Amino acid sequence: LQALNLGIEVVNTTYHLRFSKDCGRSLLRMWYCSHCQGLLMARPCAGYCNAVIQGCLTSVVEIDGYWREYIRSVERLTKGMHGMYDMEHVLLNLFSLIHDAVIHVQKNGGKLSSTINKLCSHAK
Repeated sequence: LQALNLGIEVVNTTYHLRFSKDCGRSLLRMWYCSHCQGLLMARPCAGYCNAVIQGCLTSVVEIDGYWREYIRSVERLTKGMHGMYDMEHVLLNLFSLIHDAVIHVQKNGGKLSSTINKLCSHAK
């Protein structure tokens, strides 16, 4: 759950990032640079590509740590969701779990009511 909350925060932060007009112009110029397009046999302008990327992404560096933590959190989450915690397993067994709970309430209704009354009366 924490991974998903962190993801929402990171995406919201990223969504609101804006690049300057100069950066936009530089990115457009870079698009037409043959070396930046991967045509490595053409005369290189790699220095220009690197300068533009570094210049445009300096404001984005501040969220790099958050992105990395988000990725680590999602990886931990997916590793933990195996076996009985696997989402598919949980959803496929949901009907059975609800059915078992209803049967339990029907069998133990009186006992549950008295327990709930005791707990609720202490809370007041």
